[in-house]
Amino acid sequence: MNGVMNRAKGVKMRKVLVVDDDQKMLKQFRNIILKSGYQVIACESAEEAIQHIEDVDAVITDFSMPKMDGNEFAKVVKLKRHEVPVMIATSNPDIVPKDHLANSVICKLDAFWGDVNCVSWLKEVLGE
Repeated sequence: MNGVMNRAKGVKMRKVLVVDDDQKMLKQFRNIILKSGYQVIACESAEEAIQHIEDVDAVITDFSMPKMDGNEFAKVVKLKRHEVPVMIATSNPDIVPKDHLANSVICKLDAFWGDVNCVSWLKEVLGE
């Protein structure tokens, strides 16, 4: 697995790639994930994020983005590294074509901040 060692605990820190074209949302994602003990690579576009796929343990991406949407980005992730879990976050899950999902989980943003949040999901998919 990728990550760096947490010197205080001697435990490898997992890296999470977060992708969102909305800077405010990207900052919120980043802060929540950092506070939970993960390293974060934050990108404002799927095109920028592609260069980091090999370096991460999980991906959280917005669905609605210009040029390449979250679903297309998830497909790229799965082609390059099929084992990497991907969450597609959206405020409107009805717009995500379920039959085109690239083995990803969809998370509605209001649920993201509630009981079914990204940190719980990360712990589950990363076996923590």
